[in-house]
Amino acid sequence: MNVRELYNQLADEAGSTHFFELSAELGAFSKKLNEIGGRNMETIPPETVPDIDATVELDEAEAGALIAEFRTLLAEVKKIA
Repeated sequence: MNVRELYNQLADEAGSTHFFELSAELGAFSKKLNEIGGRNMETIPPETVPDIDATVELDEAEAGALIAEFRTLLAEVKKIA
């Protein structure tokens, strides 16, 4: 799974591509995803690919940890709402 695929999956779960606006914590999580998505920027100039996030592959453990973190944060938002 690459970072773009993960972002799309999380947006589907949240029901919005703007899930980062739901709470400060989800905003910080989105920033973390952006930083991870930028891992290849030193070796692949972003202007040479349609989506730099799609070039960053996550291993199963990292993807699983990010999904679990997201779901915990999203549950907190839903609990408050």
